[in-house]
Amino acid sequence: HAVAPLGTAITEEQLGLMWRIADEPVIALDGDKAGLRAAERLVDLALPLLTPGKSLRFCLMPEGRDPDDLIKAEGPTAMQAALDNAVPLIEMLWRRETVREALDTPERRAALDQRLKQALGRIGDASVRNHYAADLRTRRGELFQPKQKTPAAPRAAMGGGARPRNGRRNVLPMRPARETLSSDLARRSAANEADARIRESAILLIALHHTDALAEIEDALETMAVQSPGLGTIRDALMDALAEQTEPRPFIAGRTGEDPITVLERVPQARAHPMARPGHDPETVRLVLLEAIARHQAQLGFRDEMAEARRELGTAEDESWSARIRHAAEERSNADSAAVVESAELETEHSDSGLQKLLDEGVWRRSGKK
Repeated sequence: HAVAPLGTAITEEQLGLMWRIADEPVIALDGDKAGLRAAERLVDLALPLLTPGKSLRFCLMPEGRDPDDLIKAEGPTAMQAALDNAVPLIEMLWRRETVREALDTPERRAALDQRLKQALGRIGDASVRNHYAADLRTRRGELFQPKQKTPAAPRAAMGGGARPRNGRRNVLPMRPARETLSSDLARRSAANEADARIRESAILLIALHHTDALAEIEDALETMAVQSPGLGTIRDALMDALAEQTEPRPFIAGRTGEDPITVLERVPQARAHPMARPGHDPETVRLVLLEAIARHQAQLGFRDEMAEARRELGTAEDESWSARIRHAAEERSNADSAAVVESAELETEHSDSGLQKLLDEGVWRRSGKK
């Protein structure tokens, strides 16, 4: 069934009538600029009226065509294909807000955040609003995901008369071998998981005690990788509470069934952090959190490279994986050296000296004997 409005000015009353017939009517306006603007206006009209199960989908017509043009030129199957590819309302909202300008500066990304928050604020139904917030958060995370740097190319193996910087010929050891490095990597993997939970708990605990300091760093907090079970839900609920401008602690407790402060304080190192209590200067808190998030991301990058190296130990015949470890270690070191405020509780206590010694000695190599 189809209905045609007179022009492009669809009204609230017309939406109500369509929702009495179908839960998700498909809007197929003309493919010109006027039709696109009408579709975008309809997004704003529909947002306050959305309820569970009631929404809109948008059929994006080819540019310069309306449904009649398409059917005459290509037949009913072409129109059916266009209808089958109709996109949900949230996709139209996202496209509208992200294509209007390049998002290549912090200011423009902040403006995008503001527009999305305003859109969320227009949704009247709390359940629908929460699901929109979660979907938009996922899209933002994917859009602003930092690009992984290309690992440094493996160094060419020394041969012939080539000498390393220490002046000695490069003599390959007799393979004390992969088992040594593998066991070291395995030992560190468990320690890294515990360290991640400490860092994530401390960051979230500080954030919950100082929500007034989060306005300028929501993007960093929202895109921060959270690995520990249960903590991702707390972080996501915190971001939703900020978007809805409601008190985070009871909001999170209502969603998770448990007081978030109580959950996070079960990690002693997080509870002992000097900033993990109310009353600190918001600007200092902001700097501490930015530093802690940067360190956490660098630590996770290093951990991931370590895990990949462990998987490759059985097959790798060159230094490509060790180059990646060194690169990740450098990234982590850079994050530490750029620290604004020292936060010892958020740092790993496990020394890398043993691993570095194994890397420097090249114990993964096979024996030089034929």
